[in-house]
Amino acid sequence: MNATHIDLLLKNCKAYAMDEKNTCYTTIGIHGGRIVYTGQADENSAPCAKTVIDMAGRPVLPAFTDTHMHMINSAYLQTIFRLFGVTSIKRVIEMGKEYLKSGEFSRERWVFGRGWNQELFEEGRMITRDDLDEISSSVPICIVRICGHIAVLNSAALELLRASAEVEAYAHNIDWDSGVLRESAVKYCYKIMPPIPKPIMKNLIDMAQRALLSQGITAVGTDDFISLPGNNLKVIYESYQEMAKEGELKVRVSEQCGFVEVNDLEDFIAFNRKNRIASDFLRMNVIKIMLDGSLGGRTALLKEPYADCPKETGTQTHSREKLNKMVRIAHDNGYQVAVHAIGDKAADIVADAYIAALKENPRNDHRHGIVHFQITDDDLLKKVRDANIIAYIQPVFLSSDLDMLTDRLGEERAQHTYMWKTMQDMGIHTGGGSDAPVESFNVLENIFCAVTRQRIHSENHECHCPQECLDIKDAVALFTSKAAYLTFEENKKGTIEVGKYADLVVLSDDIFQIDAQKIQDVAVLKTMVNGEFVFSKE
Repeated sequence: MNATHIDLLLKNCKAYAMDEKNTCYTTIGIHGGRIVYTGQADENSAPCAKTVIDMAGRPVLPAFTDTHMHMINSAYLQTIFRLFGVTSIKRVIEMGKEYLKSGEFSRERWVFGRGWNQELFEEGRMITRDDLDEISSSVPICIVRICGHIAVLNSAALELLRASAEVEAYAHNIDWDSGVLRESAVKYCYKIMPPIPKPIMKNLIDMAQRALLSQGITAVGTDDFISLPGNNLKVIYESYQEMAKEGELKVRVSEQCGFVEVNDLEDFIAFNRKNRIASDFLRMNVIKIMLDGSLGGRTALLKEPYADCPKETGTQTHSREKLNKMVRIAHDNGYQVAVHAIGDKAADIVADAYIAALKENPRNDHRHGIVHFQITDDDLLKKVRDANIIAYIQPVFLSSDLDMLTDRLGEERAQHTYMWKTMQDMGIHTGGGSDAPVESFNVLENIFCAVTRQRIHSENHECHCPQECLDIKDAVALFTSKAAYLTFEENKKGTIEVGKYADLVVLSDDIFQIDAQKIQDVAVLKTMVNGEFVFSKE
């Protein structure tokens, strides 16, 4: 192959193809944004190229995909009242008073925060409207738990919520006395908050993609439509479409289009007919639905009560009939469907919805999925396998959940959680993600959790269910080859093979050779998209 057919040659690298043969190359040739050559070339046999870069023996992998996150929200949360890691309600109040001084807040500009976790509070309880009223009783305040499934409002915000047109439909998830909102009520509250202007939205997308590229992530499955304050669907949709058309997207976005109501889903499907796959950088071909909540908030829907709260089994955000209808609408219109289900009962209901839709309208390769799929049992796993349902899993969740897992579920049920090795051995297709900003989108930390099933950066090396640990290749595949399968892109990305996107990541250390404990400390040195280095740490 002559130089006119290769724009860039990477030589002297240790490139793990992540293909079925476990191939490792020393040389990669790139032309027109695609891989056109792979080989074991030495100085004399390497093909000519317009540009040659000596990689100095660095490990090179297919660039990473985060299969489920909230891309815009991860950037937005860098601009708001941040409460991650705060250890007391008293400190929340102190920080809130200081935050009020940072801007001109009013009934038209709420104080919005996220990140608190009652498990960390010295007071040993949830925060309430009375606590937030100490910050301000006139400026609306909404602060969301770290999981995104619970929020607390102060009196001013509750007043606006009570006066809104459709609030009665969500009243069952609102505690007016404490100011605590759960699940669908949180999403509804977002709708009555002021929207984000398009120029700011585009800035947030750009901020998010630059952060992702710095972590070697060049593709995401992202749920943005209902994860931000304000009724932002139109603005988000147009921002992505315009940035893709203008070549401003550098991360390949698969939007997981989230909806709560049937009519909103139907309206979207009607106007999105021409843009489901807008370009190589933008796909809007997955419909996202929420069915339950979080384990930390005790809103994950369980078959049996919580061990530490026997009267509680979690929250079901949609009836079976409504979920079945939404799944059937999306399925009949050729969309993939991804439903959030953490609890075992929620996952069982989701599986039934898919099975019903497939019975009425068979589709052999549907790739409908369950997002999270944390708590399982043998019968449920078999049901999911037999229906060819995929799973969007987050190994990094285990690091945070270890401290409460047995408390919430008891010893026996805790042994049937995060069963990634079992899923793999059963033939259930899985792909890895972070659910950022719930967790960090650092892929190396995520891979560490998949391999060790331990806490990140901790001296406590407790391993939860060691029989479920993945080997390093399978853990990396969650964010490369297996991730590509989830969006029907296994022939375009996820491995280093001729004809695929030249999307690559260069690492500081060879994660296939180092001690597993060191995986979490490996750094991303360079990230390539379409044959162009778009991030460099060196």
